[in-house]
Amino acid sequence: MGTAQSAADTLSQPEANRPEGRRTDPGRPETATPIRALLLEDRATDAELIALELRRAGLRADWMRADDEEGYRRLLDAAPDVILADFSLPQFSALAALDLLRERGSDVPLIVVSGAMSDEEAVECMRRGAADYLIKDRLGRLGFAVRRALADRQARIERRLAEEQRAQLRLEQAARAREQERSARLRDLADASVSISANLTVDVLLDTITERARGIVGAHQAITSLTVDRDLSQSITAVSLSNAFAPWATYDAPIDGTGIYRLVCAENRTYRLTQAELEAHPAWRGFGTEGGRHPPMRGWLAAPLVGRDGGNLGMIQLSDKTDGGDFDEDDEAVLVQLARLASVALENAQLYQQAQEAVRARDEFLSIASHELRNPIAGIKGTAQLFRRFHRQGRLDEARLVRYLDTIESTADRLASLTEDLLDVSRLQHGQLSLRPRSTDLAELVRATVSRHQLHAERHRFALAVPDEPLVHVADPDRIEQIVTNVLSNAVKYSPDGGVIEIELARHDGGARLRVRDSGIGVPPEVTERIFEPFGRAENAAVRNIPGLGLGLYICRRIAEQHGGRLWAESAGEG
Repeated sequence: MGTAQSAADTLSQPEANRPEGRRTDPGRPETATPIRALLLEDRATDAELIALELRRAGLRADWMRADDEEGYRRLLDAAPDVILADFSLPQFSALAALDLLRERGSDVPLIVVSGAMSDEEAVECMRRGAADYLIKDRLGRLGFAVRRALADRQARIERRLAEEQRAQLRLEQAARAREQERSARLRDLADASVSISANLTVDVLLDTITERARGIVGAHQAITSLTVDRDLSQSITAVSLSNAFAPWATYDAPIDGTGIYRLVCAENRTYRLTQAELEAHPAWRGFGTEGGRHPPMRGWLAAPLVGRDGGNLGMIQLSDKTDGGDFDEDDEAVLVQLARLASVALENAQLYQQAQEAVRARDEFLSIASHELRNPIAGIKGTAQLFRRFHRQGRLDEARLVRYLDTIESTADRLASLTEDLLDVSRLQHGQLSLRPRSTDLAELVRATVSRHQLHAERHRFALAVPDEPLVHVADPDRIEQIVTNVLSNAVKYSPDGGVIEIELARHDGGARLRVRDSGIGVPPEVTERIFEPFGRAENAAVRNIPGLGLGLYICRRIAEQHGGRLWAESAGEG
């Protein structure tokens, strides 16, 4: 078992009473601070001799002894400065002691002090980490060996501390660099926010966002695309490339609504992938048919553009970091912030453009409305002047009177219709257009409306196909007649003289479908929806000086929707 013994018990005798030959070397000063020595020795007398030799070498040692593994383990907890171990003990050994030190991760130096030891055993001790080895009958260099072992340990500690300090310094420098980079990025984000907010043109805005995203994060390639269809197909609207990617400056290919791009937009979530993760992702399909032409992608970072209503507007994607590394969390945070700024700015720009378009439409409407209203007023005034002139001249016979009154009445009807359209638009925009539904025979309603139009459209021929039996539905007959009248009026207005206007009413999916086909100038495909907007008219109608406010189809579509139906136009050319 281990025992602890102070040097004061064994080495602090008065100098005059010390055994001869055990004096302290007067040329070698004692250590100022006692060292704690653990002696792994089964013979107490040998331990005393080793302690005396330490004293003689000028080392003030507080020592403790163990002679088995249990005592050794316990005394190791006392944190000795050096271990002096016999090579072989009845229940333990220096090699086992060295292994135990290594298991603990301890760097306490162990010097083997043995009565007899072969060269092979000495080499094995050194291989396992012994600081030195000595033979007990040659302890003259014990002090030197202990001092060197302690000095080596101190040097290791100092090197470790220096390395830790250097590592800490590197960490602090890296932290400062990251903080400086974050500060620079925050400044760049602030500048980008100003630049983005200042742009109210969508194209310029998207170019700015894309260029800033690539510059702030540091990537060779940045692409911004907008969602253009319900399948989340994308239209690439802005591209920013570094000089290294200049060969792909003219590359252009649509992003369809499939693959990994769809995930970004469908889930409205950010994706940050290394190249290996990208290629291993089940939604990644390479470049498909574009494999030979597509710019390279080394790592990928993508963030969705999300509208105020949570709907997807598009996405910003970056690839290939300029420093050659992978995109990290800071890069992702920057791109997400830019995407948020871009989403708000994009919607603002779109609202601004819509407002501008509304102003243009309003101005155009005011111009058209003033013209359309002025014409019937001028007609009424002109007819009244003729009426007055012929009356003064006594030439106002009954035929002229009837003709002039008919002209005034038809012109007044036209004026009333224009006024009613304006009132209907106002009612629709304020949610005040009410219906008075009742059981209505749609077949009879369409038949009667077409007959009235035929009386006033002598230059056109109507081909009517309606069911012979009643087609009864609950509807507001006045509003349904308004739809039929407006559609027929448009067909007459836009068709050439002699043109045939086909009208077909049929049962359809438990309801009714009215189809009107003319042989007019047609509607360009890109404006088939615009003609159903307030004041919306096809450009070819304005060019041909066809009168109209551009309100009728807007009103009729809204009336159809209030009945649970829909109104649309199809035009593959003329008609």
